Amino acid sequence: MAVNVGMPRDVPWRGRTVYTGVFKQPMVSFARAGLVLPWNDERESLLELAEACDVPVRWSCRTGVCHTCELALLSGTVDYDPFPVEPPADGYILICCSKPTEDVVLDA
Repeated sequence: MAVNVGMPRDVPWRGRTVYTGVFKQPMVSFARAGLVLPWNDERESLLELAEACDVPVRWSCRTGVCHTCELALLSGTVDYDPFPVEPPADGYILICCSKPTEDVVLDA
């Protein structure tokens, strides 16, 4: 069995939609990368998930201070932990300190 280094174990196929009917967790879609996968509560943030899947994203602080990781949220909602010092612009999220509360589509 071939294993793609850098791919999380819960994402066996890159560029294919994972069947959503069997998952209770929100689905996360990285629109530009063509990835759709279930959220895993063991992850600290959407940034951590993006890195595990080799989705090219920018970041610096990982705590919601610098806004380097700001991405457009095309659909869905997220919670922050920690809450950012300054909220992102309307329609954007900080992926370094956010987790999905429902299915989300990110412009990444």
